[in-house]
Amino acid sequence: MPTTPKFSLRQDDDFVYVDIHVPWIRVSEAEIHVEGCAFSFYCKPYLLKLTLPGEVVDDERCRGVYDLDKNNGTITAHLPKAEPGTFFPDLDLKSRLLVAPTLSFNPNDPNPNPNPNPNP
Repeated sequence: MPTTPKFSLRQDDDFVYVDIHVPWIRVSEAEIHVEGCAFSFYCKPYLLKLTLPGEVVDDERCRGVYDLDKNNGTITAHLPKAEPGTFFPDLDLKSRLLVAPTLSFNPNDPNPNPNPNPNP
């Protein structure tokens, strides 16, 4: 089962930076995916999935930089903001970022159960 690595986030006007502490990995096997508000990093045995408070884009500015000397290995993902100058709140609240978005509850919905199978 994958392990969630230690990580931190910071930002400037143009980028969100995700520092991922992943000691002794094979960098050639690392995978980073960016789509809208979703960010994921995988490199055996680490898996990190985040839901960011704003959109980032996967373009030619998106990159990952590996620093072997920082804590025995840290990857910094440079994620361009979809709208430069946008402030992303709560990047220091890691548990909020690790939680996937939930379905909203509508009290007027006659069938509030999202599971279409009536026999679980």
